[in-house]
Amino acid sequence: MLQNIVEKLKKLGSRDGAEGTSMTFDINEPVIVNVYDMYWTNGYTNNLGVGIYHSGVQVYNREYTYGGHPSETSGIFTIAPQNAEELGENFKLKTSIPLGCTHLSQEEIDEVMVNLGQKFTGKDYHLTRQNCNHFSNNMLAIICNSSLPKWVNRLATVSTTVPFIERAIPRSGCDRRTAPSSMTSSSD
Repeated sequence: MLQNIVEKLKKLGSRDGAEGTSMTFDINEPVIVNVYDMYWTNGYTNNLGVGIYHSGVQVYNREYTYGGHPSETSGIFTIAPQNAEELGENFKLKTSIPLGCTHLSQEEIDEVMVNLGQKFTGKDYHLTRQNCNHFSNNMLAIICNSSLPKWVNRLATVSTTVPFIERAIPRSGCDRRTAPSSMTSSSD
């Protein structure tokens, strides 16, 4: 199914053969990335010129994000858009960034999430190597051919190249230990 979605996107992005005209899209749903301050850590990291941020991708009035739990099932879950309270007391919405539109239906987005859930399991969550920002970047690439602004995941990128920084960063982030299902939702 994911291959069918990729093929659809390739066709949608191609020209219809007429000079200077492009195909029209039946679906043109806005895609927004919501970035949250994890203020319990940013007191330390802001002095270094970087921060630790959580991100989620908002589309079709849902926000998709990723967190850790002890199970092999998907760590992807949904929250109400821009609802930092659902993430926990350590999160505060920093900014919302429109990154384009998707031409996928809600059903196709759901299929993308099932496929991404095989890569982004709860057990595989790691604050610097496979976190919510890595998930958001993968999702954005698939649904709207965009990417997360580099500043959002800068500390994780830097820390993987400088081992002593990685050792100093707490391993946990958005911990969803209470949500070991394939995809939990609080907005449905």
